[in-house]
Amino acid sequence: MINTATDPMTIEELSGNDCDCAMSIGTNEGAQGEQQPEQQQEQVPSPPPAEELLFDRPREFTRMALEEGDWTSIYIPVLSDKLVLQNHNDMIHKFQPKFLRDFLEKLLRIGKVRRIDYVDRDIPNSSTPVKAAFVHFEYWYDTQTAQNLRQKLNTYGQFRQKGYMYKGKRCNFYQHSGDITDPARPGYFDIRINHKPIEETECDWNIHQLYAENQRLEQEMSTIQDANQQIQSQNAYLHSMVSNMQTELDYYRSMYSNDTSSNMDISTNHIDEYTLEKPAMKRTESLSHYA
Repeated sequence: MINTATDPMTIEELSGNDCDCAMSIGTNEGAQGEQQPEQQQEQVPSPPPAEELLFDRPREFTRMALEEGDWTSIYIPVLSDKLVLQNHNDMIHKFQPKFLRDFLEKLLRIGKVRRIDYVDRDIPNSSTPVKAAFVHFEYWYDTQTAQNLRQKLNTYGQFRQKGYMYKGKRCNFYQHSGDITDPARPGYFDIRINHKPIEETECDWNIHQLYAENQRLEQEMSTIQDANQQIQSQNAYLHSMVSNMQTELDYYRSMYSNDTSSNMDISTNHIDEYTLEKPAMKRTESLSHYA
């Protein structure tokens, strides 16, 4: 069930005058350059400036006290490449995955992010993979926003993040159809609880060293699998031998049992010559008893 009620960005602290969650694209000089006439920009072609989220100096928040075993990580199943954000300056730009950390820390103010693990996912009705994110927090802020979000997640299991509030102004996400300056419909990304976070490990290897180590481990695994296959084949052969020996032993046991005494002529105490040629053999237990 998805809760579509008011999301936790609506908090009193964002309605003050000392808010530190300003958001823009590029530097101030870059913003002034965007206000120049389009004709002048066409005369002097230049690479587009890198999109960045700029913030004022972040404020420190008290850590939220959590019980031992409480969840601290969240999971975002889809970060659409068509997601755009209209900020408090009415500027619209594409919301890239690299903006997620600052968005959670400095706009929503829900906690201090330790790391974000991005993965590619294939979903229906999409020709290209989409980004998913596992967000691991060093600690959560004791803010109304964070408390509201945790309450919603504990109650409904997931939450739709549709934007944020800045000094009483609503700043929304949209889904664009091609031109980011012409958003087509309201947008959002889902937030869920990450119940099984992957623990962080310290590793000084680069990607090439990790790849080489992975190749070595795969070779070792292949060797172990071959040895295991040989052992299984030997076990099957030995089992077949034991089964054949058991069958042969049962056959001779039936022939050379004490029941051969019935072949004796008791009245004359004469023993049949054929019987004398057979070795007397006592009944023994089956080999399966010793297996």
